[in-house]
Amino acid sequence: MPADRGDPSAERAAFDPVERQIREAMSRGEFDQLPGYGRPIENLDAVYDPAWWSKQWMDRSRLDDAVLEVRRTIHRELPLLKIERDHDMAERRAAEINGMIAAANERLPETERIVPIEL
Repeated sequence: MPADRGDPSAERAAFDPVERQIREAMSRGEFDQLPGYGRPIENLDAVYDPAWWSKQWMDRSRLDDAVLEVRRTIHRELPLLKIERDHDMAERRAAEINGMIAAANERLPETERIVPIEL
């Protein structure tokens, strides 16, 4: 009866230079500050949907359109709001625009968030 050699993939991993580099980087803590570290992978337990990619693409496209519209609104209205004589009306409109910004920022990554406007 042949001797049990263990897991052959573990033996390969021990000699694989890429695997070794990854393990060394992990031991140095180089992966500890990555976005999502310590959190479960999103939708890991979800049922497989063959149209997942197209649905995500559509969601990203809708978000891109919404962000573009918010940026256009800011670009178009902010200069006018700054010279508006009716300060209360300008503040109300700025609050509406900041609401649009907050809605877009909820779905954007931190690095792409839009700064709320101030008058």
